[in-house]
Amino acid sequence: MAMLSRPGQKAELAAPPAVVAKQRCGNWAWAAVFEAMLRMQGAGAPLDQTYWITRFNGGEPCLPSVGKWEDLERTLVHTYYVLDDGRKLRLEPRFQPGIPSSADALVIAMRQNQPLMLVWRGHAYLVAGVTYDEQIAPTGAHLIEITELKLMDPFAAPARPER
Repeated sequence: MAMLSRPGQKAELAAPPAVVAKQRCGNWAWAAVFEAMLRMQGAGAPLDQTYWITRFNGGEPCLPSVGKWEDLERTLVHTYYVLDDGRKLRLEPRFQPGIPSSADALVIAMRQNQPLMLVWRGHAYLVAGVTYDEQIAPTGAHLIEITELKLMDPFAAPARPER
């Protein structure tokens, strides 16, 4: 039996919010993507990008990056955030340097509507979808090859609906 080829498959987030960074700076790009991710997770947390910038910087500076990702992750994990209504929110970010070790994980995240952040050349993007080719062997083993990433840039203004 031959391998089954399924080219050009897509997995995309359902209705990701278009959050535009308030400043064209690396730290604000991260904060805007993080705000979009929290909105999609349904945390019900009104923690917008300005909250995160002032929380980590003590003001609203324009910085080229958010800083060391490991430090940011450590800070986010070890802090509870108290919302206006008294609820507590605890975040569990996962930081992975370099390219993903498994294309499967990226496809699964999109299929389960779990937003991901990709940092490329120091700039944060929201991964909104993937296009991929899948090869399935007669044994059931499969190989996924990502052919395209759909990224949302927090510096880009949202598209206007056509009239």
